[in-house]
Amino acid sequence: MLTNPMQKVDKLLGSAAKALFIIYAICIIFDSLPVRLTDPSWIYGFATSLVNFSSIPLTAYALLQLAFYLAPSPKLDLTLTRVGKIARFVALGFVLLVPLLGFSLSENTNRMLRSNVAQRRLIQQNLATFTRAIDRSTTPQQLQKEMLALKGPRIADDALGIPLPLLKSQVQASIKQAANTLESNLKSPNSAEFLPFYKQFLRTGFLALASAYGFAKLAWWPSRGDLPLAVILFGTKISLNPTKIKEKLSRAILSLKRSVAEKSRLNASRDASKRSEEIKRKASRDQEMRIKNNQRQAMRKREEMRKREMNQQRKK
Repeated sequence: MLTNPMQKVDKLLGSAAKALFIIYAICIIFDSLPVRLTDPSWIYGFATSLVNFSSIPLTAYALLQLAFYLAPSPKLDLTLTRVGKIARFVALGFVLLVPLLGFSLSENTNRMLRSNVAQRRLIQQNLATFTRAIDRSTTPQQLQKEMLALKGPRIADDALGIPLPLLKSQVQASIKQAANTLESNLKSPNSAEFLPFYKQFLRTGFLALASAYGFAKLAWWPSRGDLPLAVILFGTKISLNPTKIKEKLSRAILSLKRSVAEKSRLNASRDASKRSEEIKRKASRDQEMRIKNNQRQAMRKREEMRKREMNQQRKK
């Protein structure tokens, strides 16, 4: 009576796993539409969606392994092998999401800073425009018209009796106060408003690393003795035997030392060749200079002899 339910376990859990994979794909697709690959905000949102819903495929993968544990079958073994290969690259992808999140956050911050600079420049330009309008006003009525045209502070009719210098100073102070208020309202990366973004970045980064660990752990079959991330990065299986690990590390260090020595030898040979070429060029330049100096001295001697001859002819 017990064998019949066990035979259905792999189908039930397999169907549940497929449904979870489909749910994950639907969530990611609809969260990422419309696609804007060049927009850092979209990249950040896409990476966040991948991480936030990562528990769904992890659960699906765990259900597949549970199904194989409870009711082993060649078909399910083949499925797990294929999914395991994909899970290795997924684990590496979640690790790479961390620098991608950092890049998108940095780009969004830089974009905000550029926007602040442009807005601050616009505020200063408007302030300069109001200042020029105030300076060229010769009467309170003209100042009222100037402020009305520029949509600045409204000057009431009963304030037109105030002396012009005092009225100008009041309007100027009001405009400067408004400009300072606008500048203070500009967002800064150090402001408290950005604290939730930094918290979200840290949360998403740690979740991405945890998801990578989960996929790598599930994709690792101890009987095969390979670490999936090492297979992805190095293309070879890394044994869990400490002696073999030490041997491979020693070979890797020796290979690295040989590579550094070979590179140093090539650099020394290149430097020697450059020095030899420089010496040859310098010798060639020196020889050309000597030839030119000899030619100039010969020309001077011929010129002096010609002048001597002409002087002698004149004396005769």
